[in-house]
Amino acid sequence: MEWISILAIVFSIILIGFLSGIELIFLSANKLSLELNKKKGTFSGKTWGGFSEKPTKFISTILVSLTFLMIIYGLLIGDFLFPVWEWIEKKLPAAANSYVK
Repeated sequence: MEWISILAIVFSIILIGFLSGIELIFLSANKLSLELNKKKGTFSGKTWGGFSEKPTKFISTILVSLTFLMIIYGLLIGDFLFPVWEWIEKKLPAAANSYVK
């Protein structure tokens, strides 16, 4: 496996964690505090206030991105662990071989 694949796995894990954190923060945010910060004109108030105006669009974008990243991660980690699965398959007794295939 090339180093670029390992880098892609690590990068996808970091992005999955980041997007999951953003989703959790957005869902647990105090809406009153968001509005007050938006009216004060702070950068975070403007940013989160813009997202809170269309919450379904924001959440759906986050969830689609997470799904896409998890698919990419699953494909990469499956390719990465394929030699391990082959090694395990060789160590299994002959009776268990039919369950693996």
